[in-house]
Amino acid sequence: AERTAAEQQRYVTQLHLMAKVQPHHLRLPQALCEPPPPLSDGSKAPPLYSASIKRLQQLAHASSPVQMLAGLVETCRLLAQEAQQAGAPPPSADELMPLTAYVMLRAQLGSLPAQLALLQAMYAHDNLFGEQGYCLATFQVAYVWSMQLKWDQLHHPGTRGEPAAPVAQGAKARRPSSATAGVPSARPSSGKARRPSERPAPRPTTA
Repeated sequence: AERTAAEQQRYVTQLHLMAKVQPHHLRLPQALCEPPPPLSDGSKAPPLYSASIKRLQQLAHASSPVQMLAGLVETCRLLAQEAQQAGAPPPSADELMPLTAYVMLRAQLGSLPAQLALLQAMYAHDNLFGEQGYCLATFQVAYVWSMQLKWDQLHHPGTRGEPAAPVAQGAKARRPSSATAGVPSARPSSGKARRPSERPAPRPTTA
């Protein structure tokens, strides 16, 4: 319990430090970082991936592991949908993980580490197949990766001679082919959920 509380406190501190993070800070492709156009009445559109952020925030009210897991799955679905609505192709596995980390940081949900730990304990001896297994693994990896981020080491376009639209680094992943709202399939040939590749935190660049 003490370890979980300490991890949660570190996560809350990280949320505060990363409160202003944007997708381009995480070196995602430009197509996934484009701000939405103004609404038809001329008013400003909601922030990038706002529906995904709001859905993840609802986990604070989840009363059971089943509801928590459903919230993670729906968040991944919304991420893929919002990316496509912005004109981008469905996110690949390597792109979905940092996008998930972005949504986690922007949702400012301090209880998320405890919820992920509970889900991991609940399903440790079960084989989660398909979408559920993939989404849970994505959130677990995104959590670990987001805790390694440092603001002064993120990509800030237009500074220190960096290019304006870098492409996210990492191994190329298969484009999702499942019909589940663009979420990549989570069942490899072994029958177990395929774990997304862990990406190192962005390194500082030199001028």
